[in-house]
Amino acid sequence: MTKGFALKSFILIVGILLALVLLILTFSNKEEVLDDVSLVERFYDQYINNQLVDNSLITKEFEAQLEGQDISTVLCSFPFDDVSIERIESKDDIVFVYLLDIEDPIKVYTAKEDGELKINNIVCTISFEEEDIIEEVKDEVVEDEVEENSITIPDSAKSLVDLAKNDLAIRLNIDISHVTVSELEDVDFSDTSLGMSKPGEAYNQVITPGYIIILETNNKYYRYHTNKVNNVIFITQD
Repeated sequence: MTKGFALKSFILIVGILLALVLLILTFSNKEEVLDDVSLVERFYDQYINNQLVDNSLITKEFEAQLEGQDISTVLCSFPFDDVSIERIESKDDIVFVYLLDIEDPIKVYTAKEDGELKINNIVCTISFEEEDIIEEVKDEVVEDEVEENSITIPDSAKSLVDLAKNDLAIRLNIDISHVTVSELEDVDFSDTSLGMSKPGEAYNQVITPGYIIILETNNKYYRYHTNKVNNVIFITQD
């Protein structure tokens, strides 16, 4: 009877140990679940240190948007050597990436894909003084007026126009319905600065297609430069 009890105890202990081993293996093999800030921190750490975009951290939709684009797009076309991230924080389901000496943060939007949190879009709304503009664009108006004070906006430009209108509405604290598109020009910028290059600063010297958007509200006009993915640069009127 003693031997039988000892055998049962041994089997029970072995069973418990096996269960613990399986539990440990399960947790050790489980992928780390990232929150939105940690996700963005990892993405930019990979980008700045290794100069690559980690596609495992972005949605397939955003990967398709970036296809064929210069990878500096995800950092608002700032050169690697000049960029320094000051802090990253989350507010109202948007992750804000603050760069040193740059007032406006990069806005990063996340979404669930296949049960994992991934980066779904990166939006740049950077302010530049109008006096800093170096005109290096080939202006080509491709939109015809449908009616007075109204123009046709192609599908490729709609999201960028919406970003610019939303940005201006926030800056002026007005309803977006009061902002209209006055002009839309399809342009080729000579580099990734989108016509905002400054002496002494280096940018990727590749032709970068984009738009110049002129918005109007209350009889005042506001200018934006964009690429054709996500960069929306506000030109101040000071």
